[in-house]
Amino acid sequence: MLIKDQPLEAFLSEAEVHDCGNKHGFVKANVAVARRAGMDLQTNGNFQAT
Repeated sequence: MLIKDQPLEAFLSEAEVHDCGNKHGFVKANVAVARRAGMDLQTNGNFQAT
């Protein structure tokens, strides 16, 4: 087991976590960053991640 060979470090955080391993998570992460930067995001309601 890796835990026996290497130390494990962890910390508590209240930050948002996004899974960028798929298209949906990648888009959600980018939208969150844009909103945090103060960008006004509007869509016509037809956006779909495939």
